Amino acid sequence: MSVLLSIFGFVLAIGLLVAVHEYGHFQVARWCGVKVLRFSVGFGKPIWEKTAKDGVTYQLAAIPLGGYVKMLDEREAPVDDAEKHLAFNTQNVWKRIAIVSAGPAANFAFAILAWWLVFMLGVDATRPELGPIAPSTAAAEAGLQAGDLVTELDGSAVLSWESLRLSLIEKSLTSDEVSMTVDRSGEAHTVILPLTGAPEEVDQNAGLNVWRPVLSSAIGMLVDGGAAKEAGLMAGDLVTAVDGESVATWTGLVEIVQASPNKLITLTVDREGQVLHIPIIPERRELKSGGESRAIGFAGVGPLIDESVKSAIRERQLLLQ
Repeated sequence: MSVLLSIFGFVLAIGLLVAVHEYGHFQVARWCGVKVLRFSVGFGKPIWEKTAKDGVTYQLAAIPLGGYVKMLDEREAPVDDAEKHLAFNTQNVWKRIAIVSAGPAANFAFAILAWWLVFMLGVDATRPELGPIAPSTAAAEAGLQAGDLVTELDGSAVLSWESLRLSLIEKSLTSDEVSMTVDRSGEAHTVILPLTGAPEEVDQNAGLNVWRPVLSSAIGMLVDGGAAKEAGLMAGDLVTAVDGESVATWTGLVEIVQASPNKLITLTVDREGQVLHIPIIPERRELKSGGESRAIGFAGVGPLIDESVKSAIRERQLLLQ
């Protein structure tokens, strides 16, 4: 489904850009007194077309990777003497230049309008709240804690997690440390955070992670044909243990499953008060990261996200303008 949505989004975006581009040619041609015969978004066989009262045929074609505006032109077909003044090739050079350049100009104007709308309407962002701090990292040694809300870097305001990462990358290019101010339960704390490693990974190298909800080990969805569904697991099942060892969070469950490719493990499940012991063999899959590949277990399950989790996520979403 995600692939289909990506393809649809790509076609829609290309179609919009083509329509704007061709409309530039179309409108300026009409302003210059040139007769337009056809306005097409897409190439190839038409899948929809309509001829308007002004004689222009508007169409959508099968290949959405371009378009064209067909104008009256003696170089393409004979033109009646009565309409020669309406042909593109009979216009003076300045009109022809205006018509040809109108397409790129329309795209340029559209880009400015789009950016203006983005800034007027705002963009979604994530609150710069820190998640769990791994021990023995620069963030831990500096005294940062999970739940800290980053407010400033070297005295400059931090508005979102995205802007925090970009600022850290920028500062790592010229300095090996940064002053970070955080809001901790209403109190401001300032620490000096060392910056090391590749700029694009400076936040991870320092041990900084964005806040994420702690999910229970309850199952919310199952993949058809996946190991979990084949084993008899159901949405709503709460996994309490794996091979006799307690599991309380989704992260803990994922770590065990990923460490068990093609290995038999037994899940202890609470299903509406009934305790079940369900054997499962996670499917082996290859995970590629940083040019390296490693085998992981894949069960084909997703977490249960209840209203409290959704509410916590919404609270941390920002609209920046």
